[in-house]
Parts: sequence; C-alpha cells; structure tokens
Amino acid sequence: MLRSREKLATAEQRAKSDDSEEATRLAADLKGEVLKREIEIYDSRVQRYPDEPRFQFQLGTRLKKTGRFEMAVESLRIAADDPGCKAAAQLELGECLQHLKDYAAAIQAYRAAVNSADNSHLNVKKLGLYRAGVLATGLRDTENAKKYLSELLELDAGYKDVKARLDKIP
Repeated sequence: MLRSREKLATAEQRAKSDDSEEATRLAADLKGEVLKREIEIYDSRVQRYPDEPRFQFQLGTRLKKTGRFEMAVESLRIAADDPGCKAAAQLELGECLQHLKDYAAAIQAYRAAVNSADNSHLNVKKLGLYRAGVLATGLRDTENAKKYLSELLELDAGYKDVKARLDKIP
C-alpha cells in the first residue's frame, strides 16, 4: 500500500506541475487502482480478523469512497463498537446513510459521533455538528438545526459557513 501511495503522490505532483490532460488522467487512474488495492487488502484483513473493528473502519471508509454505501454501512456499524474509532465511524456512517436517503438514521449517527467525540476528536465533533445541522435544516427541523449549529458556533465561530446558515434559519 505504501508503494502504491508513493506512486500516486508522484503522479499527482506531476499532474499539478505539468497541467496536462494525460498526467491528470494518469493520476486519476492510479488513484482508482490504489483505492481498489486498499479495499482488497482491508477485505482480506477483515476476513482474517473479523473481530478487529479498526480493519472494518478502514474497509468501510474505502467502500464509501467508491460509492458502495450499503457495504460501507455494514463495516462502519461494526467499527462503531470500538471506542477508539467510534466517533469517526459514526460520522462516516452518517454520511453513508445520508447518501442512501435514510435521513433519520443519518442524524442519529451524527449525534452519536458528536456525543462520542472527545477533545482529541474535535474535528470529528465539529463536522458531525455541521452535517447534523445542515441535514436538519434540509428536513425543516429548525429546532434541532439551530441547536446543532449554535453548538458548533460556540466551538468554532469561523467554521465554514455556520454563521450564515444559522442566520437563514427562521
């Protein structure tokens, strides 16, 4: 995996400096290959060590990147049982569920991510609050949208467009 990632990093640097269509295409192709290889590796690890939630988390995040949300949900639910990656797994799970249009479950996953995030996972907490607030706004749940976005505003007043979003809620 390390060699593949190094090769990808080199291709991406070349694509930035050359600014050619061929270099950009090569970098995109390599990125897809690296992702495919990582899925194969983590799937093998999950098969060998089914009780290891960190491998499930790694597999789930890669499956999510490829758009296989149903499969990612399975892995991320298992990973959420591990206290070490619970917050991040719940956040990823919420994003997958939102793509699958299971909005109630997505909000619950975002809440779980926020509740399980400690000070070492502050970025996860902020993103969880933001996603929950945006989703609640889209669902016209103004009470919860205000609650999530206000809590985020207290944590980080300059986070993305939280002030503008909060001002738009009636």
